[in-house]
Amino acid sequence: RSPSMRADGVRRFAGTLTDGLRATLLRRPRSCTPGSGAGAFVAAVGFYLCTEALTSWIGSEAPRTLVGFGVITVLADSLLTLVAAWVLVRVLRRDGIVWDVAAIAVVATAFTAALVHTSLGMASAGTYHAGHVSTAIALEWLSLFWVIFVINAMARTL
Repeated sequence: RSPSMRADGVRRFAGTLTDGLRATLLRRPRSCTPGSGAGAFVAAVGFYLCTEALTSWIGSEAPRTLVGFGVITVLADSLLTLVAAWVLVRVLRRDGIVWDVAAIAVVATAFTAALVHTSLGMASAGTYHAGHVSTAIALEWLSLFWVIFVINAMARTL
């Protein structure tokens, strides 16, 4: 591949990262234009794996070990996201954007797990240990429902 093609791929993936972050922050992603192909989805899965490895490493004590179950979970989650994106774009008759939608959704999943679930989980644990059980439960429910909010942000784009 020529350097200009690689630069274009990097620019497209940077747009995918931006759109995934926008969806995580409950903003509409800006682009779902066809053309990225399966490479964008594979890069998104790689980003998700790296994000999960980093947050797991930060959240655990030494000595740290890689657990294969975590990798399988990310891969299964990514596959289910791809299937859901395929069904959605088939229903909307926009087959050309399936890889783009799936890539943005996987990146949004990674950002949601790293930023939202981790933050709300820590806040929930802190409030629980401070004796505020109902607040801790509310934070856990908010963390779980955040995914629905992200899906809504994605759906508004399509």
